[in-house]
Amino acid sequence: VMAKVFTPRAVEGLRPHIQQLVDDLLADVDDHMDAVADLAFPLPALVICEMLGVPVEDREELKEWSSAAARLLDPLVDAEVFRQADAGLRRFNAYFVALIAERRRSPRADLLSELIEAEEDGQRLTDGELVANATFLFGAGHETTQNLIGNGVNVLARHPDQRRVLREDPTLVKNAIEELLRYEPPVQVTGRTLTTSTEVGGVELDAGERCVLLLGAANRDPARFEDPDRFDVARTDVRPLSFGGGIHHCLGAALARVEGQVTIGTVVRTFPDIALESDEVEWRDNFTLRGPKRLPVSLSR
Repeated sequence: VMAKVFTPRAVEGLRPHIQQLVDDLLADVDDHMDAVADLAFPLPALVICEMLGVPVEDREELKEWSSAAARLLDPLVDAEVFRQADAGLRRFNAYFVALIAERRRSPRADLLSELIEAEEDGQRLTDGELVANATFLFGAGHETTQNLIGNGVNVLARHPDQRRVLREDPTLVKNAIEELLRYEPPVQVTGRTLTTSTEVGGVELDAGERCVLLLGAANRDPARFEDPDRFDVARTDVRPLSFGGGIHHCLGAALARVEGQVTIGTVVRTFPDIALESDEVEWRDNFTLRGPKRLPVSLSR
């Protein structure tokens, strides 16, 4: 059911609505904004709330729980981080148990109602499975895309030459998003469990062992990318590893791409000059998810 909703063709149909949401968010922006609070967070949060069927007025509260739970993606966490994440997930659980009960009584044209009705081999998802998927989709649907947009504004503000190239040739926006995903990926690492024994860099790894894959490092591998520390919106054959691969390829990759293309393309087109109000970026506390916590910028139309 979810795969059908997130296909590139289905997501492409959302592009006009996403454009309208971005235009609405930027309508009241004058010569200053916090690129995270005013744009990078609300845009993907609005989109995933609408798709799931979550009341959009609840998004700020859900964001707090999601941010706490996202810390569990880090390779190592301390007891306090775990406690906060556990509290956030418990609140998510209570919230979605209530929302699922409401949707059972009154189904709507949203993904949550579709998941409730979905049946395969005579079986339907249990309440526990529904809660887990809804929680995952909300978190994954905005956390990483928020970072993509925030990182994108930060990188483009620091590269006026590339901003100019993109403004003069808007058709490069799709390529520019792939380059942003490579140059400053929203997800820096991911974990895997080995299914077979293998050797990496002269080190023997046994089947069943856990390993951490450094996506951020792979995306700047000089054996794969020429001059990998250079940001180039016209770089050819980008294909970053930021969305994973194979059976682990990101379900929402198409949606994240369209949201990034629309948002970054609109920002560059609307604001010829973008300047960071501080060279020092305050990053989020996560190790796995990389993005600014806030990003004050000065703008000119």
